[in-house]
Amino acid sequence: LRSMLLTMVSDSCPLLTCCVTCSARIMMLTRFLLPIALVLWGYTATVVAAPKVLVFGDSLSAAYGIPQTAGWVALLQSRLLESGYPHQVINASVSGETTAGGKRRLPAQLARHEPTVLIRELGANDGLRGQSLAAMRANLSAMAELAQASDASVLLPGMRIPSNYGALYTQDFHASFASVAKDHDL
Repeated sequence: LRSMLLTMVSDSCPLLTCCVTCSARIMMLTRFLLPIALVLWGYTATVVAAPKVLVFGDSLSAAYGIPQTAGWVALLQSRLLESGYPHQVINASVSGETTAGGKRRLPAQLARHEPTVLIRELGANDGLRGQSLAAMRANLSAMAELAQASDASVLLPGMRIPSNYGALYTQDFHASFASVAKDHDL
């Protein structure tokens, strides 16, 4: 192709050289670059079409203190792939995160990743710090509304805390997750 272009450039008629050179370039584009572009476009379409699962949690999801590959989020990704699901699992978890911090961070994560499913594993640090359960429920509810407004299905796993926080607090803590799930049809 290069020798053909050089031969055309040496033609005596400038207009003919210009036309032939342009058609050779178009031929080069369609013959060589178009198949590459189609392959890349197909690859991009496949990647974009894969449903995204956003895991939004605390140290339990961030695999704090263990190798990332041994954490439950990485194991979930492996299990999905082994089972033939095309889902991409994204871990946006932060060790030490509370529901208040999660509520502040969630809008940016939803906009950035546009998940199909949101697994929200937050609340343990609120309970371990003895924070207000009403505030925790309000934060969980606000996050549910944000996620549902972005068309993400929400999974809210329940949690328990040690009984040394008192019977009433531990019972109310555990019941908070079921209450929020019921209120928002999660």
